[in-house]
Amino acid sequence: MIFDRRVPVELRVYPPAETDDGYGGTAPGLGRPATIRAFVQPLDAPEGVATGWAAPVRRKVITGPCEAVQTWARVEMDGELWHVVDPPRVHGASRRTRYVSAVIEGGSGGVREAQHP
Repeated sequence: MIFDRRVPVELRVYPPAETDDGYGGTAPGLGRPATIRAFVQPLDAPEGVATGWAAPVRRKVITGPCEAVQTWARVEMDGELWHVVDPPRVHGASRRTRYVSAVIEGGSGGVREAQHP
């Protein structure tokens, strides 16, 4: 499968998990991270930009089957934090051709904060 050999971007995915809140209940938290390799494509701006709303930075991640890629999973890519915002879609009919696509949102769009001395 191509995702084992030539994939250019390494991602660290933290699936959502229930953690102890310290009061006897549970709270949303992060699960064990999974390191995956994926293709990452920029997505166009949503329809709200035409009316003056600021556009969120969105990317499409295409990778092999991975249980960690879930809605609201945290993704670390190039030192920036992203979140899976749409339910991941599974494509392909056979196990050999199966892959997952997911939309992530966040990051800075390549804009870095200025470092002051």
